[in-house]
Amino acid sequence: VAVLGSHSVSYYRVKPFNTSLSGSGSSSASSANDMHKAQIPNGTVFECWGKIDACRYLLGDEGGVVSMVQLILNASRTEVVDIRVTTLGETAIPSALCYLDNGFVFVGSCYGDSSLVKLSPVATPTGSYLEVMDIYPSIGPIVDMVLLDSGSHGQGSLVTCSGFKKDGSLRLIRNGIGLHESACIELEGIEGLWSVKKSIDDDFDYYLVQSYVGETRLLAIDEDASELVEVEVRGWEENVQTILVSNVLPNHLLQVSAKEARFVSSDQKTSWKFAAEAGTSFLLAASVPSAVALTTSRSKLLLLQPNNDGNDLWCERVSQSFSSEISALSIFVHNDCHYVIVGLWDNSVRLFSFHSDYRFVEVLNIPLEGDMM
Repeated sequence: VAVLGSHSVSYYRVKPFNTSLSGSGSSSASSANDMHKAQIPNGTVFECWGKIDACRYLLGDEGGVVSMVQLILNASRTEVVDIRVTTLGETAIPSALCYLDNGFVFVGSCYGDSSLVKLSPVATPTGSYLEVMDIYPSIGPIVDMVLLDSGSHGQGSLVTCSGFKKDGSLRLIRNGIGLHESACIELEGIEGLWSVKKSIDDDFDYYLVQSYVGETRLLAIDEDASELVEVEVRGWEENVQTILVSNVLPNHLLQVSAKEARFVSSDQKTSWKFAAEAGTSFLLAASVPSAVALTTSRSKLLLLQPNNDGNDLWCERVSQSFSSEISALSIFVHNDCHYVIVGLWDNSVRLFSFHSDYRFVEVLNIPLEGDMM
């Protein structure tokens, strides 16, 4: 039996009851070898405990100090010969200690932020044997709070007095959308990034395409290793900077570079390209599965669509020239009609619809206020 007190931890080995006297149960007296005690130097109030294994237990006190109680066994591992208490480190005041596996411990706290820590066999420079792996913020318990006037911003904020004792803090709470970074990879010089499907009817994306100055790389999911590996696609141009990558009809992977638009079939058996006119280059590109919009260095807008003769080739359907350079491009489909949005450096935005008679019809021309930079 282990007995936990504020100044010591004791272990008692309980012997079987002796029932030979008048049928009444009585235990034999404990000897010095049946009891072991470890002192806790300054004394404390323990909030919780957690079991690692049969001989090791975690303790958390009111000051946030996490300790480990270890029962030392004899050589035959049949009896406890000593008891040892080791201070591991400090966390938020724990309410629950749950040992997970491989040295990981979840520290749940009602007084501050919970955390995931790892037990380290070697002390850190601060003397702690706990390595914090993750922190789970909590605004409770809230002792007091005040509402901040947002003024003209239209959204208020709360300042709360959160936590308890040493874990007390001021928290600013706003209603909005937060982003959580799951992973970070350093990619120097990257200019564009797209995720596309292997086949247009697939449920999930397969390729991750990275565009750099002078080259394009393709990564794909290795199903055996469950990781991204660099792959090659037959008919793909790798030694160019890519402007756009997407899945288009009937089942092609589209790659647009400055000199051409390439259409590679999903089985990589056939490929076809639409080249820019001599002396020009493609600057911007946007697509939907049934159409591709391109702009050239001569302020020209092109719209490509698949042929109707069943050979899966794409062709130019219509074009439009502008007196000002094109700065932005987008395309969408609404009620089976294609619409192209063009931003121009003359401080205007124009909306065109594309009709079955192969012509652009200007729907909107919106001049923008302000000076052009």
